Amino acid sequence: MSAGCFDYVLMAFTLLSTVAICVFVPATAILSVALILAILLGALINGCIAGLYTINPTLYRTEFRSTGVSMAIGVGRLGSIISPWLVGTLLDEGWQKNQLYFGAAIVLLFAVVGISLLKPQNSDNQV
Repeated sequence: MSAGCFDYVLMAFTLLSTVAICVFVPATAILSVALILAILLGALINGCIAGLYTINPTLYRTEFRSTGVSMAIGVGRLGSIISPWLVGTLLDEGWQKNQLYFGAAIVLLFAVVGISLLKPQNSDNQV
């Protein structure tokens, strides 16, 4: 399979995650529907993470691959540190929870655009 195939699958998972977030917000009024959507959303987001780990090695030339992948993981960890602080700050500023969910959906749309711009940098693109 080519790396390009994984790109399309990752973009599809990311778009489906965006839709799932947007559907999840109004569905929280019905607990059973919200639980089902939460499970679906969790599976989709985990699929996005697995997809990023799958295509990440193809984005760097062989001699820089371990450094590039490690830097990408580090940036992700930095995001996991900053995100709770940012959400808490926004809630303190009066943002509603549904606004935060829709904000996350917008970030995922930007991620789809970013994924579409990724180009493999090595000659051994087989994953």
